[in-house]
Amino acid sequence: MLKHFLRLFGSGRLPPEGRRLVESDRNPFLVESIVGSITFRYFRAPGRYSSWRRQWFLGSLALTKSRIVAYRYRSRLVNIPFDDPRIRQVKFAFENQECLSLTHDASLFHPSRDGEIEIRLTTVTLNTFRH
Repeated sequence: MLKHFLRLFGSGRLPPEGRRLVESDRNPFLVESIVGSITFRYFRAPGRYSSWRRQWFLGSLALTKSRIVAYRYRSRLVNIPFDDPRIRQVKFAFENQECLSLTHDASLFHPSRDGEIEIRLTTVTLNTFRH
């Protein structure tokens, strides 16, 4: 119920910035209004520390021939071109048929951060898929 309420106000939709990133590629794979979580383990950043913290969100995922893009509400979590050498250091896993997990060292994309970040994106229903 909450998911449907938030969707009315645009939560979980790919924001215009994300659409611009993927619209240059033909036929992007796009999933909106998906349930996600971001988990921080032994995370340190300027002014922040957490031994373990998980935040739930409603987000979106776009996959093209050249990149993967994921958003939490309107905040970009992932924007990795497939030709970026750092992508080899991101662990991609399917925990089941409905959950994609991306795990990486926090310093991989932000040198001032330390620890581990895990982003999990779960499609709840198949009718959220669009081509």
